[in-house]
Amino acid sequence: MAEPTKVAVRFDARQCGRCPERAKCTPGPFRSLYFPTHRLHELQTKNRADQQDADWRRLYGRHSGAEGTIEEVADGHRGHRCRYRGLAKTHVQHVPTALAINVERLSLQEPDDGSYRPRPQDSRQSPPQ
Repeated sequence: MAEPTKVAVRFDARQCGRCPERAKCTPGPFRSLYFPTHRLHELQTKNRADQQDADWRRLYGRHSGAEGTIEEVADGHRGHRCRYRGLAKTHVQHVPTALAINVERLSLQEPDDGSYRPRPQDSRQSPPQ
């Protein structure tokens, strides 16, 4: 049997009648609060202290960058499902998708020398006034 991760406390409406925070509370017939177990609370406290370390932040920055790329592919380019079956055909879909993502990212970057100036919009591109 798995160890519980939280302790539930339930307050009946009769118990909440004289509470000064009643107006800020849920309007339902009862209020439930959940507290982490002592072991989980200690683990969370230790993890939060570790997160203040510069080495941890550096490693997490790399990790979050990779996760952001995966999320971009999955959500932004319909990467959850492949339209083809088979490894070879799936690869054929992934390569153009990756190419499109790279082109999109490169188009958003400015050159290092700052010489790029976009063309001014003509009358067909400007928003109506």
